[in-house]
Amino acid sequence: MAQQSETSSASLSTIESEDRGKSLDRNQLRSTPGFYRRAWRRFRQDKVAMAALGLAVVILIFSFGAPVVSWLTGYSFARGDLTKVLLAPGEQGHLLGTDANGRDILTRLAYGGRVSMMISVLAVFSALTIGGTVGSVAGYYGGFIDSFLMRLVDVIISIPGITVLLLLSVWFRPGPVGLAFVIAALSWTGIARLV
Repeated sequence: MAQQSETSSASLSTIESEDRGKSLDRNQLRSTPGFYRRAWRRFRQDKVAMAALGLAVVILIFSFGAPVVSWLTGYSFARGDLTKVLLAPGEQGHLLGTDANGRDILTRLAYGGRVSMMISVLAVFSALTIGGTVGSVAGYYGGFIDSFLMRLVDVIISIPGITVLLLLSVWFRPGPVGLAFVIAALSWTGIARLV
């Protein structure tokens, strides 16, 4: 019985020391910064990257805040005033002037930026989806499928972009969504090669 208690206390101390070692490892793991934290730290140290991020945030706020810009300036993006045609920047309360139809350029710039941002986001996600899928299928299966898909990508890359633009603009109706898909159709090939 005495031997059994000694054996159990020895195994208990072994388990406790193993647990302490594991908790040490967990503490060390917790103190090690993760991938995203290290990437953010490196990004913050780059002054040009931070300036670009700040500019991008300002553009996004300006573009998606277009109704607020319209309310602050007091001008509609669609209605013009023919008595205020082609005003210079700063004249009669128009910070960027007016166009040939008497519409405020600042307000139109904000609304146009919103449409441009939506087109670019849709185009990027579409190109990533198509290119990522083709590249992943080619990489996963390899062999004949990989060769076939990469030759298909080579053929698409060899077609002049203006020809593809003309063909796709006939198939897709003109508008922001159609334009985004046309841009994606020209952009996915590089992503497929990278994946």
